[in-house]
Amino acid sequence: MGLFDDFYYDDSASMTSAEAVKLLTALAEEIPEILKEIAPDGWAKSAYRRLIYRFNRKSDVVNRRRNLAIFHYHIHKSQHPGTPFNADDYLEKKDLGALFPDSIHYEATILFILCIITKGLSRERTMLYKPDRSPRVLDIYDINQALPIVLAEKNLWPKEKIDNFFLLDIHDVYMDVDTTPFYTGAFRALKKLDYDWEYFDFEFATIIGNIEEYHQLKWSPTAINDKGKTASQVLKEIVDTLKDLSLARLEPLDEKAICNAFNRKQPSNAVLAYLTVFGELPYKYPLQVADYKNLDD
Repeated sequence: MGLFDDFYYDDSASMTSAEAVKLLTALAEEIPEILKEIAPDGWAKSAYRRLIYRFNRKSDVVNRRRNLAIFHYHIHKSQHPGTPFNADDYLEKKDLGALFPDSIHYEATILFILCIITKGLSRERTMLYKPDRSPRVLDIYDINQALPIVLAEKNLWPKEKIDNFFLLDIHDVYMDVDTTPFYTGAFRALKKLDYDWEYFDFEFATIIGNIEEYHQLKWSPTAINDKGKTASQVLKEIVDTLKDLSLARLEPLDEKAICNAFNRKQPSNAVLAYLTVFGELPYKYPLQVADYKNLDD
């Protein structure tokens, strides 16, 4: 992953099963409101309807299963000429189970997207239980365990498939539609359960971490970091990152200037949704360099 792997994936903040079910239940309660916003003329006419369809087409899991079906189709055709071959019947018998979600059961699809959005919100331990400000992380394991329970309770998915589905792990950054309604719904659910969220920018954290490493390595031309990179290589990585972010004009070691440039960017959908629900900007937004110092300690 990167410089702060242990920071991001410390499992001490993992949710309990009961917490995960309670959170997914609260997310499910947001479905009617979100549906009104994203599909005012009905699901069939909504741009969001094709979202999961496109994801499924790009999924490695789906493609592997499709190739298996084609392979068995050719076997079937040679061994049983003239007999219809039903790929869906074949796939249903596979150990992977039914793929979830699909573009038909739209309420379940909306819940799935809410789960992925909330998973992203918690990724850097930034989803906090308000009474003691302790972090909670909703990961794909928690979703996989809690989702069947909530789907059954809310009657959102065919009962015969609930105990045998394969959950597709889709990252929210690949959603090519406006995700603001889902972020708003997720924050409404979090607020209801007394959760909070603080802002964290992974790209900015990586840059600041690399600047810190550069200063630690610069005194020796042969010193290397944990990845085997020298000071000059770390500096080049900073320069390349700034270039990728259209910030090549900035001095690569000027933390303040880089921070100011980040703060001039359009606020993310998450920030805008948080402002709508909580009536204020999230903690640690706008960015400050001091919040991103020594994160790996």
